[in-house]
Amino acid sequence: MYRSEAIDKAREFELIHRSEHIVKVEELIDKNFNSYFEMVLRTAKDATTPDDLAAAWNKTEATPDKGKAIRALFSKRIEEYRKESEKYCNAFDEENLEGFMFDENAFKGYLTRECPVITHSFYAKAEELKEWQIAYATSSSVELLEIFNNLIQFSNDYAASFNESEYSQYQRAEEFGFDKIEDENYGIVGVIGMGIKAITIYHLFPNIFPKRGKLDLFGMYFLTDRSHFRLPTKTSEFIMVNDKANGKEGVYKVDQNYWYPYGLFTAYAMKLYCKIASYCEKQGAPLNPHYRYVYVNTFLEGISRHHKEDIQTLTRSSNPQYPASYF
Repeated sequence: MYRSEAIDKAREFELIHRSEHIVKVEELIDKNFNSYFEMVLRTAKDATTPDDLAAAWNKTEATPDKGKAIRALFSKRIEEYRKESEKYCNAFDEENLEGFMFDENAFKGYLTRECPVITHSFYAKAEELKEWQIAYATSSSVELLEIFNNLIQFSNDYAASFNESEYSQYQRAEEFGFDKIEDENYGIVGVIGMGIKAITIYHLFPNIFPKRGKLDLFGMYFLTDRSHFRLPTKTSEFIMVNDKANGKEGVYKVDQNYWYPYGLFTAYAMKLYCKIASYCEKQGAPLNPHYRYVYVNTFLEGISRHHKEDIQTLTRSSNPQYPASYF
């Protein structure tokens, strides 16, 4: 999509919700899933021993053990997730938030120190984050507190009524009921968007809320062959072409589509989880649905890291490592 078109809420946002479009996206996911998932396993650092990894991909005569590689990869990622999740759980503990009712102006400093996605992004030496850093620096502490109170209340209420057997059957964006957290009471334009919100609640409830960060959306971009599916702008729905500002060389910059609908992304993330779970089950490595979107995030970030040079070229990024903590 083009940024100028998205700002005006172009009809592409309506088109990508149409069933015939979704079918085309899912067809490419089905076509490319196995090759990309096996690539992620092959290239995962410390996923397994060199001999096991070689055997798994038929580079030796030993018996392949993809199940072992899967278990090693995901156990490591879950361990990393749990360490990061603890920081978010502490930061957004209800008692901690209630303490700011009498000192609202202190919340912004607390958020900057204690919320990892805010901390990493605010202090990052990255050209592409400068505009956001300025906007955040001038934002209201009182407004930030209200926004995060609303977000945490929504996620807690959703989790309180969560039913795994029902949720696991959802397929359409509207079934998840996430539209509410995309309205004006849950964000600050140019400061707190769906990326930061998704990363936050993902670290609170990984079985309910997918991450939808930069690397997740770029992962979807490559998983779907960079296809535009005949959208009017002839660009992928998962990226945003910033035609409002040229790079230093006079070319447009590309970033993830930071306005991508969260409910629709969740529907695709659920489909990916089902495919990952099915693949792993066949390899004798069943998954735990409590970490549903940790598996999905591992997969999509793995795709993006495989394409890191492509992403650096597209974004004209000053940070080729693309930390997963960025939104």
